[in-house]
Parts: sequence; structure tokens; C-alpha cells
Amino acid sequence: MKNRSFTLIDDDDLIHQLWTLAAQDDLIDLHTYKSVKDFISNPPKEKTIICLDSNLGSEVGENEASRISDLGFADIYLTTAKHETEITSMKYIKAIKGKKPLWRTLYENEYK
Repeated sequence: MKNRSFTLIDDDDLIHQLWTLAAQDDLIDLHTYKSVKDFISNPPKEKTIICLDSNLGSEVGENEASRISDLGFADIYLTTAKHETEITSMKYIKAIKGKKPLWRTLYENEYK
């Protein structure tokens, strides 16, 4: 596996645990944050693929994506259980994916 970095922004502890275990198994560099505010206060230094939940308590992920983009991050995916018709804005979002660790979706053939 190439040296890939992913960043999860999700307020669900179970999702953090599942993604962390998967990242360890798959040798993925994973950064985790509970909110966009936490991410903005201490963003990763390297290029990373952002995995942003839609429901972040008081934050709506797709509405916060512009703040992440302003920091120079362009690979922003919405990782949510919502249907695409429920998403209010896709301006900074590359695609909508489910809750499965994103690298296992994007690079599926490498994890069979």
C-alpha cells in the first residue's frame, strides 16, 4: 500500500474505534477529530484525504467543508449514512460515501 493519509472528522466514538482498528490492520496513517473546530485548530501537516461526517452535533459537515478547503485540503469526502438527496451542499465535497473506512472503498482491490 502506498503511503496514504486519511483524516476522519466524526463525533461518534464507535466510528473512531472501527476506523482506528481498520487503519492499524491496513497500515494507514489516520488522524481523527471529533469536530471541524478541533480539526481547524490542529490540522495535519501533510496532504490527507478528508472523511467528513454530515452530522457533527452543532456542525453540519457539508456546510463546514469550505473551512477545510480554505486550509488547502481538496480531497474532501462526506462519509455519512444520509442519502444524497438529504445533503444541502456539495460545493467542496468530491463524493458521498458510507461509514466504511474510505480507503477500503476507494482502493477496494487492495483490501480483498
